[in-house]
Amino acid sequence: MRWLLLVVLMLLPGVQAASLSNYLPANNSYFGRGNVSFYVNVTSSSLDYARLYLISEDAYINGEPWDTYTMQCSGNPYNCTKTVSFAIAGADTIEFFYFEANDSSGVNRLGNPGFFQFRLDRSPPVITFLAPLNGSYVSGNVTVRASSTDAVSGVNADAYRLSLDNSTWSSMPSGTGYFNSSAYSNNQTLTIYVRASDILNNTGTSAINATVDNEKPRISVTSHSAGATVRGTVSFVINALDSFSGADRGKLSISGSESTMTCTGTRNATCNVTVNTALFPDNAYNVTFSVNDTAGNVNSTNFSLTINNNMPSVTLSPEGYVTGTASISASLSNPGSIINGVHLRIERSGYGNNVTMSCNSQFTSCSYSFNTVTAGDGAYTLTANASNILDQPATDTVAVTADNTDPVVAITGPNSAVSSTFTISATVNDTNYDRTRVSYTVSGSGTTMSCVVASSNSILCEANYDPSGLSNGEYSLSVTATDAAGNSGSASKTITVSKSGSVNSDSGSSSGNSNAPGLWYSENDGRNGSANGSGSSGNFTPADCGNNVCSLSETCSNCAADCGTCRDEDIPGNGGGNGNSVFDIFGSGGGSASDIIASNPVIIAILGAVLVAAGVAIKVLRKKPRGIKPENPKKIRKEKEKPQPFIFGPK
Repeated sequence: MRWLLLVVLMLLPGVQAASLSNYLPANNSYFGRGNVSFYVNVTSSSLDYARLYLISEDAYINGEPWDTYTMQCSGNPYNCTKTVSFAIAGADTIEFFYFEANDSSGVNRLGNPGFFQFRLDRSPPVITFLAPLNGSYVSGNVTVRASSTDAVSGVNADAYRLSLDNSTWSSMPSGTGYFNSSAYSNNQTLTIYVRASDILNNTGTSAINATVDNEKPRISVTSHSAGATVRGTVSFVINALDSFSGADRGKLSISGSESTMTCTGTRNATCNVTVNTALFPDNAYNVTFSVNDTAGNVNSTNFSLTINNNMPSVTLSPEGYVTGTASISASLSNPGSIINGVHLRIERSGYGNNVTMSCNSQFTSCSYSFNTVTAGDGAYTLTANASNILDQPATDTVAVTADNTDPVVAITGPNSAVSSTFTISATVNDTNYDRTRVSYTVSGSGTTMSCVVASSNSILCEANYDPSGLSNGEYSLSVTATDAAGNSGSASKTITVSKSGSVNSDSGSSSGNSNAPGLWYSENDGRNGSANGSGSSGNFTPADCGNNVCSLSETCSNCAADCGTCRDEDIPGNGGGNGNSVFDIFGSGGGSASDIIASNPVIIAILGAVLVAAGVAIKVLRKKPRGIKPENPKKIRKEKEKPQPFIFGPK
């Protein structure tokens, strides 16, 4: 009958079921330990009851029945409440709930379908230490940093606390706190506590251990030493001692440029780094080494060094020939402060000697006195080596020839009395002869002789001399030779001047004048008579002078430009020839040309006059003495406009 009455009432006009509103707890809210109060407003004209339905997520999933609680209602509209204890509920569970009201109009629900839910949060935040790490070393003012997570209600950032004894707590805003480790002994282990709470005030505590180390590392530099000079790529090495936490890392600083050092070992560590010093200008620098230990203690040391990548150079002198006690010099550029000595190596075949050179304090100039007499003649190689603290090569080498032997001179002519221009001849024996430095003197005057090479250590020299200025009698002839090293040797002999008279041809006189240093002459020279009887000395310049072609009117005296060509020479001062030069009209058989002319003056004068009258030039040839080999002989060119000269005497 009751259900029938309810149906009838519901069908009556103006009759409505109860309405529910304003519930608590809020959907998706959080609750911690203890009781949870539920609340709902019910509007009804005739409320019968109000109920709370409650079930955990796990129970709902497993199909278990809902827990039903009758609420206490009062007032109108009705305020219905119910307090439920969750003391035995599992931690961090989700609870589903809804409300139901029943009156004479029927049943109505709030939160079904689509259940309301709240979460039970019984777990504290999970704390993680960020610094220091558990088991690490700490020093000085220690920063403690921690983070925490709470999956349900979340972390209360203002609830962090720090303690070193788990009883006295200090604030730790946002998980960061501090303490001073200097209040504790080195190598003392501390327990560091951090406490954190969530929004529901679930509180958790975590702790780590840390050891106090306030001792700085002790640094010793093993490479390089203070004041050192370095170049190129250099390895720097230090040793770091730390009794407790041990060395962590090292650093090198040069002129503001820092390089990280690699360290091996802990309490007795070796740290090294390689630096390219070419990246820095040459200069003196302060180098700083610093070492951090594991606890964060830092120590540093510094010293000065010099970078020098511009290496010194050595220049050794002299080169060439040396005699007696020769001064060997070494000049050094850019020696800096790295040179510690200059050494000289002297060697030749079968001989070697190492000596230390004497240097000034700046090592810019060094010298050594080389006694070539004691060492002996020969070709030497000299090598100077500037030893330096960088062990870099700085050397120079020169070649010298020691020669303390004087040239040996032998006068080979004349060998009989002379009356007119004659040839002075001599041989010079010397390994280092100089063909340009052989001269003669007769009665205190003379000039350079012309020489040709006879062999590797001898030369043959000749010169014409006109004795017309001398009276009959004996005179001293001296020949002096100086070799390439400056050694001199000489020889002398007595010559006899015996003049029998002069030869005339058409009122001309055969007076002779040996102004030319050469060894050739022609009939028109004027030194052996003049065809026109004028007695002229031949001081004129032929028209063909300078055309590199010999003519009978040219001599070394009046045409120096063609002198070399007519004498078949390739080096100034070479008195040699190929036997076709205008020197010896009768070859080598009977002495010099002057001897032959002196002994046949009439014949020579007649022949000269006839040939000049006929317009034919006489080419007077001198055939080279036996044994003389001229250097690079050249063929004498002939003038096209002149006839082939008449040659008499042996070729």
